Amino acid sequence: PLSVCLLGCVWLAAAVTFLSLAFLLFYILWQGLPNLSPKLFELEYSTENVSMFPAMLDTLIMVVLALLMATPLGIFAAIYLVEYAKRGNKIVNVVRVTADTLSGIPSIVYGLFGMLFAYGLFTFCRLLYCGDYDSSPHHAYHGGGAEGCTR
Repeated sequence: PLSVCLLGCVWLAAAVTFLSLAFLLFYILWQGLPNLSPKLFELEYSTENVSMFPAMLDTLIMVVLALLMATPLGIFAAIYLVEYAKRGNKIVNVVRVTADTLSGIPSIVYGLFGMLFAYGLFTFCRLLYCGDYDSSPHHAYHGGGAEGCTR
């Protein structure tokens, strides 16, 4: 009896998941199809013509270029690490730890960390370049903070 109950729960969960997906797809198509027009896929982007095609083409070009750079590098690194590097090599150990860490942490965490790091680095460089005018008497004379910096 418990197995039949659990089987029923699994089928119910699968049905709810499938129906939710079907509802989302139907809603997106219902709301989106009337807004599709040939203007969205024109080659040139302007203020009158908000075309998606240039963005799609740029994305495709970036993906192809990234693959052209990363694929040979990854293959050659793998061949080196498997065939030529010695077993106790420090590079092999670093790569193994890095790969284990990358596989264990969701990519969104790396993305958020990278965003915070880049924002902090940008803020730090801006303070180095323009100075902290908000906390100096120089601020009132020049009429603004770092965004007004011209040095």
